[in-house]
Amino acid sequence: TELIAKYGYPVEEHHVVTPDGYILTLHRIPHGKNSNTVSDKVVFLQHGLLCSSADWVLTGVTHGLDTDSEFWQFSWHEIGAIDLPAMIDYVLEITGQTSLYHAGHSQGTTTFYVMASMRPEYNAKIKAHFSLAPIAYMNHMTSPLLQIIAYFTGPLDVLMSLIGINEFLPSNEFMAMIGDVLCKDGDITQILCTNALFILCGFSPDEMNATILPVLMGHTPAGASVKQLLHYGQEIVSGAFRQYDFGLDNSNHYGQSWPPNYDLAAITAPIYLLYSHNDWMASEQDVIRLCEGLGDSCRGKFLISDDAFNHLDYLFGIRAPELPEIITKYKYPVEVHHVTTNDSYILTLHRIPNYKKSNKGSVLVMHGILASSADWIITGPEKGLGYALANEGYDVWLGNARGNRYSRNHTTLNPDSSEFWNFSWHEIGLYDVPAMVDYIITTTGQNKIFHVGHSQGTTAFYVMCSMKPEYNKKIRAHFSMAPVAFVSHMISPFMQMLAKINFLVQNIAELIGLNEFMPRDGLISQLGQKMCGVNIITEALCSNTLFTICGFNPKQLNTTILPLILAHVPAGSSSKQFIHFAQEVNSGNFRQYDYGFFSNWKRYNSWTPPSYDLTKIEVPLYFFYSDNDWISSAWDVHKLAKKLKSVRGKFLISDSGFDHMDYLFGIDASRFPELIRKYGYPCEEYHVTTSDGYILTLHRIPHGRHSDKVSSKVVFVQHGLISSSADFIITGVDHGLGYILADEGYDVWMGNARGNKLSRNHTTLDPNTSSEFWQFSWHQIGIIDLPTMIDFVLEKTGQTDLYYVGHSQGTTSFYVMASMLPEYNAKIKAQFSLAPIAFMNHMTSPLMHIIAFWTGPLDVLTSLIGLNEFLPSTEFMAMAGALFCGDDDVTQALCTNGLFIVCGFSPSEMNATLLPVISGHTPAGASIKQIIHYGQEIVSGHFRQFDFGLANLDIYGSLVPPDYDLSAITAPVYLLYSHNDWLAGEVDVVKLCEKLGNCAEKFLISEDTFNHLDFVVGIRAPELVYNKLISLMAKH
Repeated sequence: TELIAKYGYPVEEHHVVTPDGYILTLHRIPHGKNSNTVSDKVVFLQHGLLCSSADWVLTGVTHGLDTDSEFWQFSWHEIGAIDLPAMIDYVLEITGQTSLYHAGHSQGTTTFYVMASMRPEYNAKIKAHFSLAPIAYMNHMTSPLLQIIAYFTGPLDVLMSLIGINEFLPSNEFMAMIGDVLCKDGDITQILCTNALFILCGFSPDEMNATILPVLMGHTPAGASVKQLLHYGQEIVSGAFRQYDFGLDNSNHYGQSWPPNYDLAAITAPIYLLYSHNDWMASEQDVIRLCEGLGDSCRGKFLISDDAFNHLDYLFGIRAPELPEIITKYKYPVEVHHVTTNDSYILTLHRIPNYKKSNKGSVLVMHGILASSADWIITGPEKGLGYALANEGYDVWLGNARGNRYSRNHTTLNPDSSEFWNFSWHEIGLYDVPAMVDYIITTTGQNKIFHVGHSQGTTAFYVMCSMKPEYNKKIRAHFSMAPVAFVSHMISPFMQMLAKINFLVQNIAELIGLNEFMPRDGLISQLGQKMCGVNIITEALCSNTLFTICGFNPKQLNTTILPLILAHVPAGSSSKQFIHFAQEVNSGNFRQYDYGFFSNWKRYNSWTPPSYDLTKIEVPLYFFYSDNDWISSAWDVHKLAKKLKSVRGKFLISDSGFDHMDYLFGIDASRFPELIRKYGYPCEEYHVTTSDGYILTLHRIPHGRHSDKVSSKVVFVQHGLISSSADFIITGVDHGLGYILADEGYDVWMGNARGNKLSRNHTTLDPNTSSEFWQFSWHQIGIIDLPTMIDFVLEKTGQTDLYYVGHSQGTTSFYVMASMLPEYNAKIKAQFSLAPIAFMNHMTSPLMHIIAFWTGPLDVLTSLIGLNEFLPSTEFMAMAGALFCGDDDVTQALCTNGLFIVCGFSPSEMNATLLPVISGHTPAGASIKQIIHYGQEIVSGHFRQFDFGLANLDIYGSLVPPDYDLSAITAPVYLLYSHNDWLAGEVDVVKLCEKLGNCAEKFLISEDTFNHLDFVVGIRAPELVYNKLISLMAKH
């Protein structure tokens, strides 16, 4: 009572006598210290084993809540069957209420289940019961002390009876003195006190307020009967929740040889279970089993968000006052559901039900390998996709595949058995995802749902829709984040190594019974807490381990949450899941599990496993992928898209450093909706096939941010050599020409020439193996690609002509088209040449001069050795940019100077911060012949077709290639050029204007240092170039 009165709260002490003569003490706080009114909301708090009512108050205002052996002949059964009813009746009589709330901790929950099952009439007296660290079933508990007690339960029972020890750890002055002497702040022995508690309840130093240890020791232990301990020991051994086992005397007590189970089905009061990962007494599996046994009375299970929270932290933990937030975490509603698959795995679904009036439908979100539903929420409401979708009005269901931390259950199999783990992601797609989809549809009454997957979550989806095509009708649309099907181009060192030794790993795993890969056993979590925290010297090891697997991207990794990530990842998976992915790396196919020649024949009736039939997938698909994903490579994503017939859009993440895990934990991952509408702009992707079979990609921004109306003013923008459409957006809203034109009211189309990273496709030729694919220069881009794209744009928009903006090679190819196919001049309102290139004998780039000097030998040499592609886009270049070109890298100057040597020295216009982004998109790939063709122009001083040498006579009917007839170009052409452009020389631009049939005007950029690339990425490009460009376009 002194503890309560100390803080100014009213306190009353009451005594009640049980039917069997025990005199119990109740402490009451009738109201708060700021009110004198006694509330009609009555709550009864019951302590745990070895504890007392002091537990709820001794942490302070901001944190709290004999010698006769016959006296001790009780366990917690009698507390539940006699004490609790007596105290509840007394409370109701004193308060005049008919029902109350009940909250129990540890044994306080056990005794409630005893009362509510043995005396079901008391369910009507309970408004709701809240179990903190609930204990009923205990065979999965991990406390070393209780394991020892359980092992010696029988001998201990006999021994204690013989020597007359009836009370366990009684409360006495000696324990209080020990606490005062050994456990205070500053005592070298304080760690012994904390570790004694940790060994019993779970290791949780972050939650332990060691300062109050002497106070705890003064009140705990508060005494208990030996039989209470023995009863718990019996529960651990039996695996049942049942009455006390009297051994041979059971027949006298119960009329049978064993004690009867408590009938949990008889409990009808609403029950809420609050539990934690690190509770060594109330384990997750036992709590889940308890909830299942309670049936409909179990209204909710709530997992504490702190992974280290232990059994005692509910009472004394530093953050225990945050407990109400666990029920409605961040004020979001939450539900836990369980579904059983056709092959009997019990899966957990976490639901954030729609809490807004505008329900946009249900969405199932599936995690990747070694992950769980936690991935979508652990970064908090500002960044977690689960919260973001809920905020948008969706009914969010977060799935958990078999074998992870939340779905580690089966109706007959134990996770310790090898049979439990005999699955790969094939079974997840064949059984788990369909079971969850069906459950959601049944529960919500909807006909279709949305599906979002990350990594393996996409793989399993493709399996489901190809193997069980009837599920296509149950999915509105699917969104693949880092899609994984084909993986032959993935560059993760870990997965590459696994692929190389896959056969050996597969055999060893079978021999030694290694069924589970990286189980969720707490070790990784503890390492995360100890080694990966902020300012810990080993933090870099943690981040680099993730980078080695997923891709190097320190700018997106919030190292502050590394311990939190590692507390949830890995979440467990089967070894076969990894082996199956390794098989895919080796085979280059997307197919079922490879059991070896003979087993394949028995299972599949073929020596090799069958491929998944992707043509059966009819669901609208949207892909989100990135250049720096070391697992889901851009090449493999494009290959997958070609195999599918229902891809509605492929969206490349604008951050070139974005890696595989950044979709979940990246600092900018919360910008997910912007991937669809980047910076608030609409985005569309189209594919068009040329007459010679090349498949080209076009990107469209139909209108700006501030308008929903598609303009009739259509502009086509074409990139330069080894570039792509990305050039016009990577500098962002305020600098990217694509965005600026859209905001000016134009319908913006951005093309991609054959052979670059986005148009590296063909109807019959493989760019990786076929030299024939690369037999083109910018001549073919001009006479085939440009007309094909322009015709497509005009047909799509319903217009008869458009504006054309080209940079560098984008101008060259235009001059080719407009001179060789003069009918296209009528389709061009006006053409705007940024850094125009036709004549080149006055260019000053040292690199291009070297190429020009060796043009002839290079042509022969590259043909002999089969080198067809020039500077292809690779993950290596993106990685090099991230590693060497960042703002803090001493090697950044090498990156800038590398560009300056080619294009012109212009440090004042170079935004070096963008270098990693630029290197993620440039080079985008080109054919060797494009480079050689430019080299020929430098040497000849002409603007003419490709020089085939002795073959010219056969091809052109002359010894030299013919010049392009620039006078045939009648569309108005505007030339924008600069002094410091080392590729487009001033003299050459002047010559070009003289030769053109309609050179409307030429404009010299006022900045003397403006170079060739500055037209696209220069800091002042909007001011110096784009403003002029837009004013000229307005004339037409």
